[in-house]
Amino acid sequence: MALQAMSDQELRERYELLQKTDNHKNDLIQELLHRLVRVGSEYQQIVLDHQREIQFNRDVQLRERDLREKLRRLEVSIVRTLLKNIRLLCDPNSQSIESRA
Repeated sequence: MALQAMSDQELRERYELLQKTDNHKNDLIQELLHRLVRVGSEYQQIVLDHQREIQFNRDVQLRERDLREKLRRLEVSIVRTLLKNIRLLCDPNSQSIESRA
C-alpha cells in the first residue's frame, strides 16, 4: 500500500495538510451560514416592508374611494340646491317641493 511506503514525517505532514484543509472548509461553512442568516433576516424585513406597503396602499385606496363618494353626494346636493334656487329666481311664485308637502 502507499501508506506503508510513507515515512512518519510524511504522514504527519499529510495529516496536518488535511487538518488545515478541514479547518478552512469549516471556516467557509461558518461564513456561509452567517451570510445565510443575514440574507434571511434581510429578506424577512423586505417581505414585512412590502406587506406594510400593500396594506398602506389598500387603506389609501379605500379612503380615496370613500372621499370620492362623499364628493359625489356633495356635488349632487349642490346641484339640487342650485336648481331649486334657479327655479325660485325664475318663478318667485312657485313653491318648492318641500314646502308643498
